[in-house]
Amino acid sequence: MGQYWKAVNLDKKEYLDPWTDGIDTGAKLIEQLWNGTGDCLLVLLAAHSELRGGGDWEPSDKWTGRWAGDRVIVAGDYAEPGEVGDGVYEACNTKEYTNIGKGLMEYIQELKS
Repeated sequence: MGQYWKAVNLDKKEYLDPWTDGIDTGAKLIEQLWNGTGDCLLVLLAAHSELRGGGDWEPSDKWTGRWAGDRVIVAGDYAEPGEVGDGVYEACNTKEYTNIGKGLMEYIQELKS
């Protein structure tokens, strides 16, 4: 089996589900390393300052740097009570948290085309 993981923004109550359309990867860390989760985190965490210097894409007001400066964790479903991340993976299954993966991957695919 193995542990499954989700990248979660605790401040905005948003997360990336690796099984989302567009990301389409397994949920284990090694599977996400090989696929779209890293691309998503790079865009979300970029403290872009309008990407000064040129040679980059035009930053998206919606996506680029959206999570920069926030409390973000990659939470596993095996977290024990009292450990960092306890209950975070499960919280993503509530209406309080929003999966932003599909829209973000559409943006990333647009950048890559």
